[in-house]
Amino acid sequence: MDPTTNNLGIFLFPTAICTRNPPPEEQPSPESIWSDSYLNPKNRINSLSKFKKQRWTIDGSSPIGTRLYAFPDFARGGPPLCIDTYIPNINQEPGYLREVLRPNSSIFLENGQVECSSIAQHILQALEAWSEHWGWEEFEEAYLNMPFGSRILIKNIHIDPRKMTIDLVPYYAVEQQMLSVDALQALWELAQGAWPEVLDIKELHFVKKLHETISLVQISGEDSQIYVFKSLTDDLKPFYHELKTLLTLSYHPNIISRPSHIITKKCGFGGKTGVCGFVLEYHAHGTLRTVLNERSIHHALTFQDQLRWAIQITSAILHIHETTSGDIFYTTMKPENVVMAITPSNPTILDAVIIDFEQRLGPPCWNPPEINYIDYITTLAKKASLVSMKQKYVSLLESANLLWPENESKTSTTTKYKNPRYGYSHPWPTLPVKQREAAQVFGLGKLLWCIFENGTLLNTAIGIHTFREGVSDLEFPEFRRSPERLRELIRKCTMGDGEWRERGLPLVRRGVKIGVRGGEGDETEEDVRVACRKWWREEVADAEKFVAARAMRNMEDADVWNWTFERPALREVLDELESLIGTQGYDG
Repeated sequence: MDPTTNNLGIFLFPTAICTRNPPPEEQPSPESIWSDSYLNPKNRINSLSKFKKQRWTIDGSSPIGTRLYAFPDFARGGPPLCIDTYIPNINQEPGYLREVLRPNSSIFLENGQVECSSIAQHILQALEAWSEHWGWEEFEEAYLNMPFGSRILIKNIHIDPRKMTIDLVPYYAVEQQMLSVDALQALWELAQGAWPEVLDIKELHFVKKLHETISLVQISGEDSQIYVFKSLTDDLKPFYHELKTLLTLSYHPNIISRPSHIITKKCGFGGKTGVCGFVLEYHAHGTLRTVLNERSIHHALTFQDQLRWAIQITSAILHIHETTSGDIFYTTMKPENVVMAITPSNPTILDAVIIDFEQRLGPPCWNPPEINYIDYITTLAKKASLVSMKQKYVSLLESANLLWPENESKTSTTTKYKNPRYGYSHPWPTLPVKQREAAQVFGLGKLLWCIFENGTLLNTAIGIHTFREGVSDLEFPEFRRSPERLRELIRKCTMGDGEWRERGLPLVRRGVKIGVRGGEGDETEEDVRVACRKWWREEVADAEKFVAARAMRNMEDADVWNWTFERPALREVLDELESLIGTQGYDG
């Protein structure tokens, strides 16, 4: 089955248990086949080549492909206003457009490759024609006066890029959510001197966009030094929570340094000057995923490096746990959230530094089952298609006291940040501190497997990010390279995982397609749907049992809960890793 943004959204969530099969597609007539064919002269796109003097460029896209990081030339060097371009989902458009433009190609492309895709080149031509028709100088003035996080909306895809309807839309929701430095200080009551220097956004000069929340910038008067500018353009609440966390965490060499600058912007209404972002140190060597991949390819990955990174990451997580009494916890353990920094004393050695403290819920394959089970029931309580099913799961959550407090809810971008104690990482705070530590150990165990097996991905889940992560025939929890003591440590850390119980997701990746585990490789979309629905019913049944046990305070009946007591503590993991110093040629 070919992955698309549509079918991935159907198969990969617990709502699959109540998803109905679509009606069978009508077979097109010979006349309509020719009418919709990209070979028909009337449907042909003249060119997908770059213009000689192209004034727009694309830095990348969201994995789903409907959000492009497209920028006019004048935006480079200007303030990072985070104005992205949104295109419609063209999976419902005529076949000739899909055949030629390949709208789902972004699923398979890294950001640096997106601009070369057919859909991106077509969009660039449309943006060129649109801004030229507007008038380049008038367009520049309008663009630079847009509210932070505004949008360019492309309403239709046409074979002639000049016939696309495009609007520059002011989006006020982000600026309405912004809080001033004084308002945040009133909420946080930080110690004197805790705030870094405050800069207006006009003091930043945009260089490039790496991710929907991350841009590279320069600061006025600081030569060519590159920094990271981070902000969100949909909901500022997790952003403010991360900022507070970074300003209050005590120093550790393997945790990203506190922001060097707070960035503010004067908003369009009421004269408010709100905090819209912060600036961090930029680590040009990339993420742990990048380094593992590159060094594996060139056979340059040593046990010395692997063990050093494992110790550094574990030490950082333990530092967070011990210095915050468990109030702050790390929920998104994965190679992409570890950047590589040059060791100050030796420029040839890289150290691991963890980033991303929004404390959102991570991907299911990185979460322990006790987290996923509560999340499954919560998802069904919110999104089940049947009202009776929704109410069933709402009642179950209520009985276990697992409903998220209303004042800490992340349900609307119109609600303002209210300084919740634990951020927006439901269901993590519902666990006692000891089990919260065990949940972090679980994610750490998965990361240790990636480090010591030279794996950049787990291969145990199919998601919207899966096909951007390369191809590997190694799948967790298979071991090929790790010494036996590390294998045993990883097994203990990941106790309770579905893969150990042969309950992993039934889908597997086969090149650029999705198949059913154990199948022949020619599975249809219906085959995939049936396998997923069966698996999700089993998972939801286990989730119901677990949450019901929580409600009865009878955790002896919830096997997964017992597994959390069998995982080692963070300190024990660190001690075991450090005991390996001197083995396998490691000299510290």
